[in-house]
Amino acid sequence: MAAAQKLKASEKQALARKLTVLLKKEYKGGAPRDERSVLDTALFAICLENASHAAAEASLERVGELFHDLNEVRVSSISELAEAFPGMPDAEWKALRMRSVLQHVFEKHFAFDFETLRRKTHEVAAKQLEKIRDLSPFVRNHVLHEVLDAHVVPLDDAQRRATVWLGLAAPGATVEQISEDLKPAIRKADAPLFCHLLRCLATDDRFAGEFQHVDKRPPEGGFDPHTAPDRLAALLVTAGPGRKGTGNKPASAKSESAKQKSAKRPTARGRK
Repeated sequence: MAAAQKLKASEKQALARKLTVLLKKEYKGGAPRDERSVLDTALFAICLENASHAAAEASLERVGELFHDLNEVRVSSISELAEAFPGMPDAEWKALRMRSVLQHVFEKHFAFDFETLRRKTHEVAAKQLEKIRDLSPFVRNHVLHEVLDAHVVPLDDAQRRATVWLGLAAPGATVEQISEDLKPAIRKADAPLFCHLLRCLATDDRFAGEFQHVDKRPPEGGFDPHTAPDRLAALLVTAGPGRKGTGNKPASAKSESAKQKSAKRPTARGRK
């Protein structure tokens, strides 16, 4: 049995608090809380999966620059839409999920308006999100948290690998299993900050090699959670100064044609 599974609930709570303190010293600032429409929250979550917050913001903005409106995004090909995610992991999956969300919402409401989800219970909203094809557990949980303030722990695969390395989860566990397992250990009020700091760590370019191979070469019995604070502190010290939480940096230079288009096209955020 993996070491992470041997922790008592109280021990896991204490470990999560210690790790939060260490990460908060490294990555300044609190968890960002964005005031977006439900639809834009879903689109942003797609951009955010396995990426830093800054990279996700840039990708969502780029969608608005490259496409005239959300309807053009809805009818575009996957390869065309994937151009909005240069340098990001799983660009085609992001494109597919973004198009699937827009198609689902438009076919259901005949408009790009998903605000009715705010009036649903957690259970009903979760079932409705599950009906959207290709949507990942992370995107569903992120929307439930941001829109309904649900007590969930939204994790993507990058965060999963960091969580395994920290001994909070067993190697081979899915993001859904880990999210459910961490709920009792992380208070609802603490979940946003914990997930934000974990994302900063997981997408920090300095540590990409550290977490990438946790599934291929885990220690026998999993990573020891009791040594996690010391291992994390040592990792942060030995990494030295550098940009933090800037993983998946998007391409900065735009072509002249993209610049011309951006001057004419609105951003994706807030459009109906």
